[in-house]
This record gives sequence, C-alpha cells and structure tokens, in this order.
Amino acid sequence: MATRTALSILLSAGLLAGCNVGLGVRLEGGSSPRHFLPGPDARVVVNQALRLEPRQLRAYFQGGRQLPQAQVNPHYPNCHLEFDRIGDVERIIPPGRYAVVRTERRHAPLASLEPVRVAALGLPLEMAMWQGGGSPTINFETRFHLKPLDGGAQDIRSLNCAQWGEPGSVDTYPTHEEIERALGAAARLEL
Repeated sequence: MATRTALSILLSAGLLAGCNVGLGVRLEGGSSPRHFLPGPDARVVVNQALRLEPRQLRAYFQGGRQLPQAQVNPHYPNCHLEFDRIGDVERIIPPGRYAVVRTERRHAPLASLEPVRVAALGLPLEMAMWQGGGSPTINFETRFHLKPLDGGAQDIRSLNCAQWGEPGSVDTYPTHEEIERALGAAARLEL
C-alpha cells in the first residue's frame, strides 16, 4: 500500500511539474503592441495570386516575399496563409479579401525537453524534464482565423504569424508592423 501511495505521489508530482514548465499550448493576451487585437472590421487582403506546390496547404511569407517553407527563418517574424484543401497539382490562389473572425495567441516550447529516467522505489519511470544549461526556445504565434469575403479561396483557414524566442524576452509575438513587413506587397492585415 505504501509503495502504491508513493508511486501515485511521484506520478502526480511529475505531471504537475510538466504543467509548470509550459508543456502544451496557451492562449495569451495583453496591451503592448505585441498583443494588438483586431477589431470587428479586420480584414486580410491578398493582393497577388499565390502559388501552392502540389501537396502543400500553406503559402509562407518573410521579408515581403512568398518563400518555400525551407527558406523561412523561424527566428524572425514570418507568416503563412493556411488552407483546408490539398491537391496533387499546383494550385494558384487568386487575390481576395477575408474577414478575421477570431484571433488567438499561443506559445509552445520547441526544444530543451528530454526524457529522464527516474527510479523510485525500484520502479523505472520515464518523465520529460527541462534540459539543464539554457533557456527553452518558444514559438510565439498569433493566428487570425479567416472567412472568405470576396474572391480568393473558399477553403481559407487562417493567417498565422510567428517567430521563435525565449521566455520573457521582448521579441515575442510579431507586431502589426512586423506582420506587414513579412507579408510585403503580397498581402496586408487591415485592422
């Protein structure tokens, strides 16, 4: 009985420790320029036709250009338009306007987790613990859920803008200006 109780306490402590280190995704809010909230008339306007390769659901942007995903540097502000439909042939998305129907801010750890074997009462237990010697890398993302208005693609899902950073750093969620620079002439976010 004592062994079972001790194991239950250890398991509970491990699960609670996982919650405390930020496993999973959280919604965020705030009042700084990095936490702007679009009003009810917010729109995403795609000014140019976008090209999606076969088996691709996202059009990526950074530095004012549409880029292949492999060329996007996640440490700097970047955005991607996400669609629901996947195809086996190249797809051209015409210019269009989309309403922002909901905005989410999320962050999730990307690195610095490693399994650690803990022996308690002679029983092995695998747990995820923070790796020593550095800060974790966090993906800070603002997601604008979209609905088609005029032109464009009917299967639009969202505009996602993100960058990697460290917990507590000032470079977290991309600002409206950083999103505009990432999208360039291809698209714009109207607040």
